[in-house]
Amino acid sequence: MKFFLPFNFVAAMLALSLNGAGVPLDLPVILSLFFVAGLVGWTVESYSRPARRLTKARILRLPISRERKGQQTIAARDLAA
Repeated sequence: MKFFLPFNFVAAMLALSLNGAGVPLDLPVILSLFFVAGLVGWTVESYSRPARRLTKARILRLPISRERKGQQTIAARDLAA
């Protein structure tokens, strides 16, 4: 979130300077400036996080409801008999 403020400030200054230069600005142009500034801020923020270890072993657990787990044990007992 700390990266969004400077980029939105830059977008606001760019909009004001374009308006001062005589470029006609309407709502879609201003919204696109802020959207692009937010997208750039989000990209910079996501790439400035500390790197994650890719070699760390992760445990993969799939959720199984209790009813379904009970049905599986009954089916296993039936097959074993």
